[in-house]
Amino acid sequence: MKEFLKRTWQYFIFIPIIAIVIIGIFLNLPNGEKELLLSAGDINLNVGEKVLVNYDISIKEAECEITTENKDIAIVNGDEVLGVNVGQTKLILTATFRNTIAVEEINVNVLPVEDSGEQDNDDSDLSEDNSNGDTNGDNIDNEGNNEEDNNSSEDDKEDNSNDSQNDEDFLDAEISIKYIFEEVDSLSIDLNSSITIEITANYDFDLIYPQEVKVEKLEQIPNNYKVTGKVLGEYELQIKCGNEIKTIQIIVE
Repeated sequence: MKEFLKRTWQYFIFIPIIAIVIIGIFLNLPNGEKELLLSAGDINLNVGEKVLVNYDISIKEAECEITTENKDIAIVNGDEVLGVNVGQTKLILTATFRNTIAVEEINVNVLPVEDSGEQDNDDSDLSEDNSNGDTNGDNIDNEGNNEEDNNSSEDDKEDNSNDSQNDEDFLDAEISIKYIFEEVDSLSIDLNSSITIEITANYDFDLIYPQEVKVEKLEQIPNNYKVTGKVLGEYELQIKCGNEIKTIQIIVE
């Protein structure tokens, strides 16, 4: 045994060195990456309402992209979703971190804007007030009518002056066309599909477009219009506001 120890003692010196090296290698190995988890809840909103999409990601450094299945129902801008038309669609949330991807789908229910009963009551009250005013007006002398006739010519003059003033105001007409919250001058639409755009102007405006493209105003959402491509080709949609005309190119593919 002593002879064996004499011959092999030098090898035992290397054992702690090797152990230290192995431990150091394990300590320097990259830690196992945390599992990428993504969760979110369904969303209910009204037409014309904008809602922030809340979601949880297990890794804070991960990036999340949100898309919608049907832009006619809801459109997405960053982490916000806007209800366009009544219906249901899905949002697809895709989180990425390095080589890891997590996907979550949630339902979006877009509900109609409910009319308040108070407005109906107000309308009925107004009608009652008007009826009472009419009965009381029957007892008033015709002097008021005579005064109105005398002032009619003056009112006409004021209307004419207002018309000329409005013509001058049109000189500062401004038009804005946005698609998914961004200003655009051209749009691509799939054949027989629709997209929603927002048109705003500081005065009343007219829409001029060919029959190959259908444009419908969305009554429930102010300043929003649905554009449908009916025939393949390239067309122009013009917005005329006073002397200002803005043109947007529509490409139906």
